[in-house]
Amino acid sequence: MANEPADLAQALQKSLQGAFSTSASPYEKVSALVLYWAEDDFKPSCAEEAAKVVELFRNDLNYNVQTFPIPISNSWNLLLQAVVNFMCCNDGHSSLLIIYYSGHADADEKRGKAVWAA
Repeated sequence: MANEPADLAQALQKSLQGAFSTSASPYEKVSALVLYWAEDDFKPSCAEEAAKVVELFRNDLNYNVQTFPIPISNSWNLLLQAVVNFMCCNDGHSSLLIIYYSGHADADEKRGKAVWAA
């Protein structure tokens, strides 16, 4: 009976080994998808803003980064495909997925939603 607390402590320590990350981040993998309009009316452009964000994520934070310039033609289907592909390629246990959007949105009063716009 004298060894019970020590045995319990050993068993607890063994069961918790590897359960908590010793790194600064709780994620094994962080990936970012940077979306911006291929054509826009901003000064600076969405592409210029996106390049700064990519540099921050990739160089300063060491994240895996993908970019997708949203085309004006067939934008919804191609954007949806890019997001789904990003999620399928990067999702996993202990992963953080970031989606960054450079652009603006307009209100769609009929549907009660925002519509992304270049």
